Amino acid sequence: MDKKLESIQILRAIAALTVVIFHSHFAVASFPAEYKFNVPFIGKYGYLGVDLFFVISGFIIAHITSGKQFSLSDFAARRFFRIYPIYWVFCLLSFYLYSSSGLHFGPKELTLENLLASLAILPINGSPAYGVGWSLEHEIIFYVTSALVLCFGSVRHLAIVVGLLGIAGLVKEALFATGTVIKFWDFHLVSPFNLCFLGGILAHSMRERLSFINPAFALSASALVIWASITLMKSATPEIRIIARYLGVAIGFTLTVIGALNIETAAQKVSSLFKRALVEIGNASYSLYLVHWVILINMGRIKYKLMFGVPDWAAELWRYSWIMVCIVIAIAMYHLLEKPLIRLGSTMIRTARLAKSEAVGI
Repeated sequence: MDKKLESIQILRAIAALTVVIFHSHFAVASFPAEYKFNVPFIGKYGYLGVDLFFVISGFIIAHITSGKQFSLSDFAARRFFRIYPIYWVFCLLSFYLYSSSGLHFGPKELTLENLLASLAILPINGSPAYGVGWSLEHEIIFYVTSALVLCFGSVRHLAIVVGLLGIAGLVKEALFATGTVIKFWDFHLVSPFNLCFLGGILAHSMRERLSFINPAFALSASALVIWASITLMKSATPEIRIIARYLGVAIGFTLTVIGALNIETAAQKVSSLFKRALVEIGNASYSLYLVHWVILINMGRIKYKLMFGVPDWAAELWRYSWIMVCIVIAIAMYHLLEKPLIRLGSTMIRTARLAKSEAVGI
């Protein structure tokens, strides 16, 4: 990601950390309840960090494809090397731990069929081999949709298609919630999460026109919309809950991205250790999203609490120690695995492009 878009990396860090903190209850599962303290809001609603990831993905896809000739092969290769190899590591690890020790990091019964579908990141009606991979299924469908549309149209056309799919998904979920239509499996093709991807695309497309908005106002409006959405999710009618859960949250996080982008110039003037740390975590956010699941679930087993002789009063120390371990491992994975794989993909693309040019020249 461009240095001028460090704000997006910081948002990635925030999204990843909220999901990690939300899932951190697994790490202290063996401790008595009176010694555990969940972070307010994030402890209950940190799963919404995935929605923020989706908005960011929409922005990034619009960013890397706008104003240039779209190349399907380049797009597919870059997305492949960015997503698949690292995810394969965790799917295979999950399958190994399930087969050898009966540990569950995905479905209760992890079959070879599920593993193969998970490795391909195909839509699964249930949990993939590695639980948090469910969000990658939505990402891949968005990438495929983007590739198909951009082969023949523009980012504006992509916004229209994704928006229509998102609205259709919203209606579908509302009909499910009210019992008007019996639930059916549509392979995530019509998903209300598309509203998040749409929000990111629109944030990019209207970035210049919205640059006048005060960042504090945009971020305050974002917090207000998210708060209102969560309030409605808890007490409104089923169809309003669905609208709040998907459309409200998508609008809220789109405002978050707009606010972050508008504060970009001021942020560049500030060089602090905290900012650099967030950017680094943002760079490693994909690895952090993947690695925290297996570590936090595994370290919540009573055997490790007893093995290290951890007293009950140290529950929160145990929780945040392992969160820090997850962050350190994720940063190491980013530099030792992710970056080399991304460079490999870029090298292969350049080599293929050069070979094609030489063949045309001949």
